[in-house]
Amino acid sequence: MADWAGKTLGKVHINDLIARGGMAEVYTGTHESFGLVAVKVMRGLLERDSDQLARFQREAEVIAELKHPNIVQMMDYTVVDETPCLTMEYINGPSLAAYLKSLHEHKQRLPIGIVAQLLTGIASALDYAHSKGMIHRDIKPANVLLSSPTKQITLNEPLPPDVEPTLTDFGLVRLLDSTMHTTTGSVSGTPAYMSPEQSRGEKVDKRTDIYSLGIMLYEMLAGGVPFQADTTFGMLMKHINEPPPVIKGISPDLQALLDRALAKDPSLRYNSAGELANEFLAIFNGQTVSPGTLHIAELARQAATQAAQGEKPRPEDPPSRRWIRLAVEGTIFLVLGFFLFRVVFPIDTNTPTATPDPNVPVGRMRFSDVSDIMDKVSITLDTGTAGPETGTHYEAWLISDDGTIVKDIGQIIFDASGIGQLVFTDPNHENLLDGFNQVQVTRERDDVSINVPTGEVVYSSTFPPKALVHVRHVMVSFPGAPNEEALMVGLFYYSGRYINYSVNGDVQNDPNFVYMVKAYENGDEATVRKRTEEVINLIVGDQSGLYRDYDGDGILDNADGDGFGSLQNGDRLGYIQETALHAKYSAEAEDSTPNIRNFSANMQICIQNMDGWTKEVLPLAQELNDTPFGPEMKPIIERLSVITNNLEYGVDADKDGIIEPIAGECGASQAYEYGWYFADFPILIGPNRIPPVE
Repeated sequence: MADWAGKTLGKVHINDLIARGGMAEVYTGTHESFGLVAVKVMRGLLERDSDQLARFQREAEVIAELKHPNIVQMMDYTVVDETPCLTMEYINGPSLAAYLKSLHEHKQRLPIGIVAQLLTGIASALDYAHSKGMIHRDIKPANVLLSSPTKQITLNEPLPPDVEPTLTDFGLVRLLDSTMHTTTGSVSGTPAYMSPEQSRGEKVDKRTDIYSLGIMLYEMLAGGVPFQADTTFGMLMKHINEPPPVIKGISPDLQALLDRALAKDPSLRYNSAGELANEFLAIFNGQTVSPGTLHIAELARQAATQAAQGEKPRPEDPPSRRWIRLAVEGTIFLVLGFFLFRVVFPIDTNTPTATPDPNVPVGRMRFSDVSDIMDKVSITLDTGTAGPETGTHYEAWLISDDGTIVKDIGQIIFDASGIGQLVFTDPNHENLLDGFNQVQVTRERDDVSINVPTGEVVYSSTFPPKALVHVRHVMVSFPGAPNEEALMVGLFYYSGRYINYSVNGDVQNDPNFVYMVKAYENGDEATVRKRTEEVINLIVGDQSGLYRDYDGDGILDNADGDGFGSLQNGDRLGYIQETALHAKYSAEAEDSTPNIRNFSANMQICIQNMDGWTKEVLPLAQELNDTPFGPEMKPIIERLSVITNNLEYGVDADKDGIIEPIAGECGASQAYEYGWYFADFPILIGPNRIPPVE
């Protein structure tokens, strides 16, 4: 993103950068009329399209109408070089997220009276906005600024009794939606604070903000959010299925209040943010929780507990480190897939039209893994109707490249809201993108048994053939790799997971494995040397002169790697460069779609991060190999531990609660996820449809 410091945008002179996130950068500025202001420069770009510009202006005008003491006032908006810029009231104070982080680092909690003060102000702002028909959709501590009329608020000092919270970014999600044609597929909302319905990609109302407010309240009371996981998938699964952990040391009444606020069913939550805040104040002042809340909280916790007990455990990595496929429960892929489909292929529900635009997707088919790569697909349809007419159903089919093979993948089931869903796992766990390039949805009679399509093709999608060549190299098979392995599989395992495994192990799934860090702590020099050799050989590849038996035990250790290497060696580019190259080729194909280009760009950023981390790991491992066993090794191993963990899992460098496709954050795990997404099939109205290139 461009550096705007020192430039003039409309009536504002831009001063200093004060914050950078996944969706925008924030600067201080000097406005001709308003003086000191905050300027938010959004990452989404507006196309040169009058309708899109008009939509952005309408959304900005709605936000500017919000006038409340606990909501940041938007003063002006403009578009410069297709970049939306918002001029807002400047609040001279830290965010609640920054304050809580500082507090928790010192093992402290907010006083209950301060929690009540903050909750009251935020609830008042939400109820006001909700009365205007505005939903925030991204309530979190990072979007709450702290100020006081009597003193400057600073970190590491107690908050004054008159502290006031000011809610920021109201309507930012809607503004991002108005620029979504060219954004890079980033999600709307922050996973740690997202409601179950938001996680599922369903339509949301004010109750999603109340849930997120409940998460914030939980965090203020407990010192951390209720649901934590290593991946976005795991986080959203917990929001959908698991009850919030009971907070030790709080009263049963407060726990009941939280259980109601965090109910999975929106209808069980508080009807307004003010109702939640008022009951909190009543409990704070010595009253008991209402019988209604007590009953509802019990129902909410029972429902969540039953849902959690119905989950299947995630398969564990075997100690041998043979190929492991990322196996995550089917529900979450369908859920997160539909959520991201809503972002990348937005459906405008505010302006109904008599004839749907045939080039606007009504759904998508997404791949994921159960026991092997891409052995599962999920379909989501949102056609704007209640589904097929009585006596019929929609059946989905995969069609082979040459049209000779038709695979029935099942019936699409519609819920009460009109959303159709289907999940299919190949019984032989074959890669479903291997040989199949089209999905068809046909209307079939309920009273007729079929094994081939017989009815009208209502919806379809054919993957763009030129882009498909390179997408398959990344996600299905690459002829130049050992065993013609998919490039993404090699990138994730041999250039990410196995390197990190050698250094940091996996204590939860393989507690007996002696990894480098553990071996050093145990004084086990032989194993430290062995793990060092594994790391070097995995990175350099077996055509490199650096591929050696470093520990002299007669074995070329490479942690069960295939010798292709992370970096270029001999006539091989290595998994990092080769995967990035074919992701790039897929995006540059003349029939490439916005979805392919968006997620290819995300993958390339993650791979670039991996390249940088790998080129830091290799010399560290070589230095470690040359270092005598002893205390001099410790700082090298500690640095290796950090960097190899980043290599596999990425790192939340800007501390905004999500690992994003930006420089210095995403790693192998995120690249793998984006690989699923860029193989999406956007589903369109009618037969034999190929998604448009724009």
